[in-house]
Amino acid sequence: MNDEPTMKLTDFDYLTGDHHLQMLKAALPYVSVSEQKLLSILVKCQELSRTISLFDDEEAATLGICSLDESAPRSPLDMLTAIKPYGNTNEQDFIDMICNFIQGFRLNNQFQEMRAQNAAPGADTSSSLGRLPLEQLKAFLSPEQQSRLDNITLLMQAFQQFA
Repeated sequence: MNDEPTMKLTDFDYLTGDHHLQMLKAALPYVSVSEQKLLSILVKCQELSRTISLFDDEEAATLGICSLDESAPRSPLDMLTAIKPYGNTNEQDFIDMICNFIQGFRLNNQFQEMRAQNAAPGADTSSSLGRLPLEQLKAFLSPEQQSRLDNITLLMQAFQQFA
């Protein structure tokens, strides 16, 4: 079970469920185990049926379900911000850490661009104020933090492919 007291519903949940299905889910603890199994399967079948019917509608199928507005931001950072409220406390902390790294990389890139624009033609922009030596910074971290940083570095490389 989730370690949070309540689970938030997404727009997708609202599209595939209704209050009757929620009532059936709330009734599960009050029926026998064999009835729980049958009711659970019934609820999930109804949700699956509603999901399939969403794509039967030609307009919804071409636009996609729960699609963002064309002007809405679609970066990995925006996606992480959108999924964060649905995670438990540890997952939210991890998402915060990833977001901070993404923002840090963006700031560093902006700084590098500004330095390159302000540098005199032919000047060396790879001075000691250049990129931070990541391996030297890792030496100050605990082994657990180093492992997390390695994981985040891999995630960042994957996100850069989509950005």
